[in-house]
Amino acid sequence: MKNNSNNEVKTSIFERFRSYINRSFHDKRVGNGLYVSIVCVLFVAVVVFLNMIVTKADITADLTANSQYTITKDSLKFLKGVKEDIVIYYFTEADTIDESTYKLVKEFDENSKHIEVIKKDPVQYPTLLAKFTETTAETSVDNSVAVVMKDDEKKFKYIPYASLIVSEMDYQTYQQRITGSDVEGQITSAINSLTTNISKKFYMVTGHNEAEAFATEIEELFTKQNFTTEPITLLTSKSVPNDCDMLVILSPQSDYLEDEIKIVEDYLNKGKPVLLITGYINDTLPNLNKLLKKYGLKNNEHLVVDKDSSRSAAKGSTLMYPIVEEHEITSDFDNAYVAVDVATGFERLETMPEGVTVTPLLKTSDRGYLVKDVQSLGNVNSSNSKKGQYILGAVATKAIDSEKTATLIAYSASSTFDVNSQIETAVYMNADLIMNSIYYACDIEGSATISIPAKTFESVRLTMEGADVILWIMVTLIIVPVIILVCGFVIWIRRRRK
Repeated sequence: MKNNSNNEVKTSIFERFRSYINRSFHDKRVGNGLYVSIVCVLFVAVVVFLNMIVTKADITADLTANSQYTITKDSLKFLKGVKEDIVIYYFTEADTIDESTYKLVKEFDENSKHIEVIKKDPVQYPTLLAKFTETTAETSVDNSVAVVMKDDEKKFKYIPYASLIVSEMDYQTYQQRITGSDVEGQITSAINSLTTNISKKFYMVTGHNEAEAFATEIEELFTKQNFTTEPITLLTSKSVPNDCDMLVILSPQSDYLEDEIKIVEDYLNKGKPVLLITGYINDTLPNLNKLLKKYGLKNNEHLVVDKDSSRSAAKGSTLMYPIVEEHEITSDFDNAYVAVDVATGFERLETMPEGVTVTPLLKTSDRGYLVKDVQSLGNVNSSNSKKGQYILGAVATKAIDSEKTATLIAYSASSTFDVNSQIETAVYMNADLIMNSIYYACDIEGSATISIPAKTFESVRLTMEGADVILWIMVTLIIVPVIILVCGFVIWIRRRRK
């Protein structure tokens, strides 16, 4: 009797529980909650599954402005033209490998069927390493690279790790700090040198207090392109050597003598090109300016700023983003920016010398100002500066005879190509501008025209005008919150009426 009573109690509890469950599943609120729970679980499962796939397949996207972790479109275009088989040896021990450097080297393997990257331990393969380092004084070979022609191992280029990175002294710790990478530039240059036979020699004029750091940067650009450079002092030279393919004048701080100018003119009159990069020095260079006038350009020698906010970094700033004119030199820029800093202003002469043609490459907007007093940079106006559109870079040609044409390419801002300035050349087209100028002047065509600048790890700062700052403050702190509040209020009213 007692057992029957217990069974009845258990049955009653079970029936009540089952009834409660049935009612719960027919409850709209419970149904909605269950639906949301199932959707959330499925969503999390899908995210976890996709994350596993992406991790396993090593799918990544480089969102940096200067492609820090992948090779650029210029290198990809260059690799399409590589037909010879090449092996890139990456020498490193397992516990000392620089993963970011190695991954960038592997990009060449992944983007060309003619390139193979092989990782080798220098301790286990000392004989192989010795083939490429016996002519160098390198003692540290970890994370170094040897680019080798597969069919002829005598043709190779060894690149030490120190050349693959960009570093500077940290004066707080007194240790070298890695600030950038030159992996892409060095390897692209090495492949180019092994697969092409173009040889050019440039003489770089010295003796006028040229900025050493600037000259070094230009030389590095030339070296990457496998061009040879040599200094020349015009004061002690009777002429420019015959093996000079281009004479380069880099930011002289003092004027040329008339005899030096004559040597430059004689070189131009042979139909040879000259690259002239000048800049603001708070002084005059009358003899050099006479040479420019003979090629249709007047150098005003005063600082130029652009008051068009879309062409200037900030109010009173000398950093500008000039208008890039259409020309063979700028044909591959695709609306990209060139950054120009501390520039003087060129103007075309109203009356051109006979046979001379001037084609601007870079110009300010029509709101450019020639600043005669640098103290007024913060308040530039028509009373203290000359308004106009100024040339910041140009190609000047002069017909010598029916067969020869002299070419003078002039830029008015030496800091445009100086990596020690605030300009990051890997972000802007500055390095491409100077290299394209050389290709144009020296008539170099094809895949040989490739030079990739080093990439910085430093963040590029966004600079805005005061008016832009106020606008975005109003948008983010006032306009957007008001829109959200209005939308919420409208939704609340509608629900109340229902």
